[in-house]
Amino acid sequence: MAGVSIVAKDKAFANVIGRRPLTLEQRVFDVFNDRRAFRGAIYAPWDISTLFQDEAGAVPVTADGDPVRLMLDLSGNGAHFVAPSDAARPIYKAGAQPYLQANGTSSDMRMVPAGLGMTSFKNQVSVSMGFLTDSIATFRHLLYIRSSSNTPRITLGTGADAAQLRTFVRRKWDDADTELTLPKPSGIHLWKVFADFAGGAASLTRGVTAASDTESLPAAQISENPASLGVYLFSFAGTGYGACRFYGGVILASEQDVAPYQADIDAYLAEKLGI
Repeated sequence: MAGVSIVAKDKAFANVIGRRPLTLEQRVFDVFNDRRAFRGAIYAPWDISTLFQDEAGAVPVTADGDPVRLMLDLSGNGAHFVAPSDAARPIYKAGAQPYLQANGTSSDMRMVPAGLGMTSFKNQVSVSMGFLTDSIATFRHLLYIRSSSNTPRITLGTGADAAQLRTFVRRKWDDADTELTLPKPSGIHLWKVFADFAGGAASLTRGVTAASDTESLPAAQISENPASLGVYLFSFAGTGYGACRFYGGVILASEQDVAPYQADIDAYLAEKLGI
């Protein structure tokens, strides 16, 4: 008896009753099969076939040291990241856990229009990303999801203290920022921002459950639809990132409860990141 078919990045999976259960990776892709209920993206630098040196996707990344202009979203939502110029391209680094490394002067990747608005009219948004940020400077965004004007909806980066990572969360553009911070140890870490807009709370977690900070939001309501929105990896300015490394991540947004899927996403990313 056939169950749900899953199609992502030319892969087709089927959850079939009475047969072999889905793997961890297949369960993560399965979440995005219902694109009406779940929006978001999957970024996988460990899969070199998702990386290209040009914006059109005609020149693949093939070797350590190649620049990356385009990074594909594997979820099927088309939320790809593109560097606005050749000078802004991060560098692909091969190895046991491949990653994108900021070029140290101008790295900047921006989500294509197809992915924008994924956090609008949502009850919950989860952002889970693997970074090494040992040498990042102060006031640098690793991820910046912008609401109307230049106000943030969800951010992850440094503030005045380079030894901490902080996140800002806003339900709508004229809310005050809800700020959360955690110490930033050296090495690779999985960082997770969870915005429960309907529940009126937000949290920042490092290493799945190793450390967390939770704060209340000004109101417990669904997120608003912004007039304009941009999503940036390595933010607007590329300087001050040193040898910052991006190992991959998953964004999940829904009107439904995303908590039941978070354990699989965390385990999937931890496995891919080797942590």
